[in-house]
Amino acid sequence: MEELIVFEVDSSTTDFVIVDADFIHHRGLYQKSCFCVDAQYNKAIRINSGKVLGRKINQNTWLLQANVSMLDFKDTATVNQEKILTIN
Repeated sequence: MEELIVFEVDSSTTDFVIVDADFIHHRGLYQKSCFCVDAQYNKAIRINSGKVLGRKINQNTWLLQANVSMLDFKDTATVNQEKILTIN
C-alpha cells in the first residue's frame, strides 16, 4: 500500500507554506493506493486541515514537511511526514 499527498504549487516557486484553508486553492488531496478492490483504497480525499512546508534544495530536489488531516464519512486520517523528494 502507498499513501500519497498531492497538491499544486507554482513551478517557479522555491519555497512554500500551505496551511488549512489554503489546501482548497492548492487542490490538496490524500490517497491510499493499492492493488486491491476495497472501496476505501484508491479514492482521493480532500485535505481539510494541516500544514505542508516545501523548500527547493536544487533543480530536482525538494525538502517537504507535512502534517495534514483528512475527513471522510467513514473515517479520519492524520499524516505527519518529513521527506526529501527528488524529481527525475
